Amino acid sequence: MGRLTALLLTDSFKQQAIVDNRAGAGGRVGFEHVANSAPDGYTLLLGGSGPMIIQPALYPKLPYNVQKDFVPITPVAMSAYVLLVHPAVPAQTLTQLIALSKSKPGVLNYASSGVGAFGHLAAELFQAMAKVKMVHVAYKGTSPGVLSVMTGETDLIFSDILTAVPAVHSGRLRAIAVTGLKRSSALPGVPTVAEAGLPALEVQNRYGVLAPTGTPKDTIMRLNAALVKSLQSAETRKRVEADGSEAVTSTPEEFASFIKTETERWFKVIKGAGIKPE
Repeated sequence: MGRLTALLLTDSFKQQAIVDNRAGAGGRVGFEHVANSAPDGYTLLLGGSGPMIIQPALYPKLPYNVQKDFVPITPVAMSAYVLLVHPAVPAQTLTQLIALSKSKPGVLNYASSGVGAFGHLAAELFQAMAKVKMVHVAYKGTSPGVLSVMTGETDLIFSDILTAVPAVHSGRLRAIAVTGLKRSSALPGVPTVAEAGLPALEVQNRYGVLAPTGTPKDTIMRLNAALVKSLQSAETRKRVEADGSEAVTSTPEEFASFIKTETERWFKVIKGAGIKPE
């Protein structure tokens, strides 16, 4: 999304937007860098829900405060997750999986890409809502976690859709439900969690553009208008969908409210599950 967002800004303002990848610490390095940058509209941040929402809910101390150090401009994309099970798991639907879990408390195990990762939190939310108990097995990355389900080492995983598609299409994994508000174009035959009976299990990773606090209001609004217009084009939406996501925009105020609400939501999940950062 970084390169596409830079391209959209370049086309809109006829000025070259450069992508400066600041990887490290789950995105915290990039967030800290932009938080300490000049609020002149020339240094922006494209961040995902991990460092923007989950980490502030998980870590008691961070080198930045999203709600104080940044001004949200607009989200640009969101991507849902898909609940996958090994084909040998005797459950074709979410309802059947819940019944199976209740009949075998603490027996089924689920993989994740790491402690505090979205897949981990989605599974904890699922357990709390369905009132079931499963065993968490953390891996270092989504691919190893998905592989563990394919080999039968674990029973299920909440995976990003792009990683899951090949395994689902080959029959090596069964897709139970997607966590978005609507069905995924990549897996159109898979119901949403709402269709499956658990609407509050909606889990989506948001990618959005933010600026350092102090950036002039008119600059924020110009950036918002440019990105909203660009993301409305059919061509841009197709490019976003090719990455397994969906283009989405809002006003700066709506985006700020979303960040606040989602941070509070995941803080409750993290606290309720007793998750501690590693």
